[in-house]
Amino acid sequence: FDGRVDYDFADGVSKLVVAGGYAGTSGIIHTGIGPFQIEQGTRTTYAKGTYTRNAFRAQFFTNMLDGTAPALLSIGVDGKPIIFDFSTRTYDVELSNISTIGTRNVLSYGGNIRHNGFDLSIAPLGSSRNEQGVYVQDEMFLSEKFRWQIGVRMDHFDVLDDVVFSPRTTLMFKPVEQQTLRASYNKAYRAPSLTNNFLDVTILNQMDLGALSPVLAGRGYIFPTLAQGNRVLTEQSLKAYEIGYSGVINNRMSVSAAWYYNDMKDEINFTQDAGYSSQNVPPGWPLPPFYLDAIIASGSFGPGNGLPSHYTYLNLGRVKYQGIELGMDAQATRHVQVFANYSYQPDPKPSAGIPMSEVNI
Repeated sequence: FDGRVDYDFADGVSKLVVAGGYAGTSGIIHTGIGPFQIEQGTRTTYAKGTYTRNAFRAQFFTNMLDGTAPALLSIGVDGKPIIFDFSTRTYDVELSNISTIGTRNVLSYGGNIRHNGFDLSIAPLGSSRNEQGVYVQDEMFLSEKFRWQIGVRMDHFDVLDDVVFSPRTTLMFKPVEQQTLRASYNKAYRAPSLTNNFLDVTILNQMDLGALSPVLAGRGYIFPTLAQGNRVLTEQSLKAYEIGYSGVINNRMSVSAAWYYNDMKDEINFTQDAGYSSQNVPPGWPLPPFYLDAIIASGSFGPGNGLPSHYTYLNLGRVKYQGIELGMDAQATRHVQVFANYSYQPDPKPSAGIPMSEVNI
């Protein structure tokens, strides 16, 4: 259900829009500890008010989500699927404006303040998050064929020690009206989520002991693994470089081509950071403890890892990606439209010490 009311002021340039809605939802959430099925009856509600006057804009909105999602794979220590009960509240106030400076500069600027309230059963120690941000961007018309955009955004999250700067710039060259060449750079980031910081749940894992000895084929062993968040995570950042072209040919075909290079730093990754060994024997282990050291030596769970006893979120390090993207969209006839796309990305290059098994490819 959704409703909206628009009010136009008598001055002819001011407008107020008030809207709100309610919806039921279901589906699957994919997480580090496996997928969760969002149950029927989960509901989301929103309310929003927006005032505009020429290029000035002021907006407030709130989003509310309440529901339950049992795990599809992860089993808790009670032998039942882990239940994820969640309730979130988001409140956001945003201001923005656009001004012209002379005849060659268009200045965009604004900011927002946001409060998030959480009640998450799998992250019981985290309850709220506050964030604030401001930005400014100048679009400069250098000449009839050259245009340059340059801007920066500054954000502060209460889970990070420092203000984060996100610069961006794009230089565009238009030899003719329907052809554009561009070169761009930007830096973006993602702050740790509440789950990244405060996840706290114990799940049961199972292994086939037949993998260690044929005599034990078909015999399973169930053991606990603790999954916890990490409160000292830093932000995940991305430096992106791109050279691209876009154009329209004979008013019938649009084409695009781009080369990109991405430098990812401190990617937030859910990973095993501890394992059981002969010095740390899991409850009910049915074999001599030296078998646990043999599992570590085999590398079955990655270098230095044994039967997993603990998972957490870690900042991964540095991974570099590059590739090309090509596209074409054409009106072949009055009734037929044709499009084609092609992307190529070689294997990413992680920094020393990062196994490829930890890299998202």
